Amino acid sequence: MGKQSMLKAVGSSETGTFGGSLMKALLIVCFAMAIGWIISSFLPRPIPENVHVYFHQSYLDRAFQRADRSYLATGIEGIVTFLTLYLFVTWKSKGAVTPNMSAVGPISSRSALLLGANLALQCCLLLVVVGLPFAWYKGYYLEKTFGLSRLTLGGWFLEFIKGTFLQLIVYAVIGGVAAFVIVRFPTKWSYILTILFFLGSILVAYIYPIVIAPLFNKFVPLEDETLLSEVKGLFAQADIKVDKVLVMEASRKTARSNAYFSGVGNTKQVVLYDNLIQNQPIEEIKLVLSHELGHWKLGHILKGVLLTTVGTFVILTAFSLAFGSSGATLSTADFQRLFLYLVLFCMLASYALTPVSSYVSRKHEIEADLFSLELTKDPDVFIAAMVSLARANLSDVSPPPYIRWFAWTHPTTLERIALAEEFRSSLEAF
Repeated sequence: MGKQSMLKAVGSSETGTFGGSLMKALLIVCFAMAIGWIISSFLPRPIPENVHVYFHQSYLDRAFQRADRSYLATGIEGIVTFLTLYLFVTWKSKGAVTPNMSAVGPISSRSALLLGANLALQCCLLLVVVGLPFAWYKGYYLEKTFGLSRLTLGGWFLEFIKGTFLQLIVYAVIGGVAAFVIVRFPTKWSYILTILFFLGSILVAYIYPIVIAPLFNKFVPLEDETLLSEVKGLFAQADIKVDKVLVMEASRKTARSNAYFSGVGNTKQVVLYDNLIQNQPIEEIKLVLSHELGHWKLGHILKGVLLTTVGTFVILTAFSLAFGSSGATLSTADFQRLFLYLVLFCMLASYALTPVSSYVSRKHEIEADLFSLELTKDPDVFIAAMVSLARANLSDVSPPPYIRWFAWTHPTTLERIALAEEFRSSLEAF
């Protein structure tokens, strides 16, 4: 029942050698990007002249100190993660034999599913162990040190365990399904996996508000009648229907403020942090919500899913082309080697493409900001809301240029303020 292989055994031919060389080149690129990130965390950052109009120097000192420490940890984490995973994949690939499975003869679809899930779980556990010290440092120690976290160490660790358990499930499912598809459809697997990724992303967006979010936070209906009336009026003004307005009891865990929309179809809901309600006036809350409405109205959620799907297809196709194709069937040993290289390739390529997704995200954020300004016609409230959010979240209002280019998903606070000032000028001109 031999399956026709889409890929040659890694490193077994001229094409395979090219694939191995490409993998090493990609690893070097990612290392260089991470090193550039680390260097940027030490370099003096540009400070716009108008920054002190909105932020006191004491705030800037604390915000920059926290951000620089986090940046440094993130850069080191990237290098350690890439190196560890590369060594793990290389080590596993040399043996490329899984207990209780013959390394001789073509692998079946069922065996591939089990092997893929097993290997994906191993990779996930490795990443969790490697990332734990960095997650603790950035997610607990720094947050606690700078007054952003209200969790105890035990509370933080419980959240980490829940997140890890969810990660393991996701990795096992994705790994098993991907392995099954690769063996079952050797000439079409990249297309099929791309379609499955798109459908899976939509499914996750649908179930997130009702299945995933409640695992980590408690949500209650908005009871403030005045605010509820204002929020519904904003929805009507934007011509958007949302059935649920919920409050997330974020203050039990963090001092941060935020608001967001989630869900698709009949799971759509708007969520306000209780910190936002408690600490900011209604007009600023409405402004924050109008920004989120902009994302919804302009279709940014779907556009984001489509962009990620295209990126996934590009990565999978590049891998299949780099490692060639053959009429030979894959043994268990060859398939294990192939699958591990695919995991590594996807992680490295995703990291290398981060600046592209960051650029698109910033573009969408600017569009949502403009939507909120058009909807509210109040640039002064917009500026006040941006300043309040920055202070509440101890945001880096002027990040290092390289880091902003590489991974900043939002315009900086000062860039958003400048946008509002330009909008004010356009209003005054008319």
